[in-house]
Amino acid sequence: MSVIPCTKNPIVEYIKYVIQQYELDPASYDDSLYVAFQANTSHTFTSNVNTEYCCPSCGTYGFSFSAALAEAFIVIQASKNSGCCLNYNTTNAKKNRFTAMITEADTYQYENCCNEFQGCSEDLLRLIQSKYSTPDASINPENNIGVFEISLLAGETITCALYQYLTTSSLSDTYIYDIIDFIRVYGLVVSCNIGESENFETTVSTID
Repeated sequence: MSVIPCTKNPIVEYIKYVIQQYELDPASYDDSLYVAFQANTSHTFTSNVNTEYCCPSCGTYGFSFSAALAEAFIVIQASKNSGCCLNYNTTNAKKNRFTAMITEADTYQYENCCNEFQGCSEDLLRLIQSKYSTPDASINPENNIGVFEISLLAGETITCALYQYLTTSSLSDTYIYDIIDFIRVYGLVVSCNIGESENFETTVSTID
């Protein structure tokens, strides 16, 4: 089977899909984009040779704003992602859950990957900080949030693509808040099933 060029980011396409579903009938989701995400926690994109959704470079792909969810992903995947990339930028490095995540990552020999993740994750963390005004300590970015990326998509970090989408797509503050909040609570996973006919499915779902 020939290699299909990567042209679409499944994380960004998934967010666009949920927004599209929400805007078709906001009332059916209680006028809340967050509720729309809860109602669409898994979606499958089917592609052909001309419209590939970028697949994980190693095993599956995980993205979260929580060390606890990143740890859960590593535990669930076990050796499937052994030796893959693990990039993270976090404000909760002294938290017990962060330590547990690193312990699990060491078990499966995850490695830091050199790419644009660091700069883009810092931009994304600043964006998150600017969108949270709640005094609730459980979601205060200073205490309990980071950017965790496990594996890559077609060899590239998607953190930059996600930040670019959130800041250049004319999204309202409410939309951005709900997108961030959903990823914070649920996390995201991408997996691919490539078929013999060069059609394949890319699934985006939660890791909660």
